[in-house]
This record gives sequence, C-alpha cells and structure tokens, in this order.
Amino acid sequence: MAEQAYQELGATEVIALIDARMNEVYFSQLIRTENGWMEKVKEQVCSPERALEQFQLYAEKITVVGTGWAAYPQFAEQNLPLVISEITLPSAKYMLALAEQEIVKGNVKSVDEIEPVYLRNEVTWKKLPHK
Repeated sequence: MAEQAYQELGATEVIALIDARMNEVYFSQLIRTENGWMEKVKEQVCSPERALEQFQLYAEKITVVGTGWAAYPQFAEQNLPLVISEITLPSAKYMLALAEQEIVKGNVKSVDEIEPVYLRNEVTWKKLPHK
C-alpha cells in the first residue's frame, strides 16, 4: 500500500493501519529512501492507542493507508496533520515494482525457502465446546 501511495500520490512517508479486529490494528510506519522502503516503526499488531503512541510525525507530509483509520475513531479524534488516503487494501499491481527491485538486487529465494510472517501468533477464536 505504501508503494501505491508513492506511485499515485507521491507519498514518501506512510503510516499503514489495517483493521485486525478485536480492537487492534496491523501497524507500521515506512519511509521511502533511495534504497526503497524502510521501516521507521516495525510492523506489529497493537491497539489503536499503542499505534498512536508510536507515530513519528516529524515529516511535513505523512500519508495514511489501510482500513484501520476509518475503523477506529481514536485516530481521527487526534486531529493529526496527516494525509488520509483512499488506499485501503493492498494491490498486487503495486507489489510488482517491489518484487522487481528485489530481483535486481539478487534478493531471491526458492519457493521452498519462503516462510510467511505471522504478526498475530495467538489464536483469535475459540472452538465451540462440542468440536
């Protein structure tokens, strides 16, 4: 979503907030450098309040992407100087540019070596008693 914000809006600093349900968001803050996107705040699952505490608002223009901003009023209530984009979900179209950059760098792996990243490692639902 950060890459989409860069390509469509010229955003070079992005806060990504995706509604993770259960009063939590997937959150990260990224900055675009000459070497590509770098994390300013590591990706994580946290409460909206915890995300707000970690916002680094030193840049003149920071763009927000994802479903989390609209899902939790705590964000808008802060009246922060942010650009709220209409980019709410990831698109594979914008991931291709990132993949191309990694291929050029030689940062490739066999499909057998790839492992998913789980930001939420705990179970978020309970089985029914009779299951």
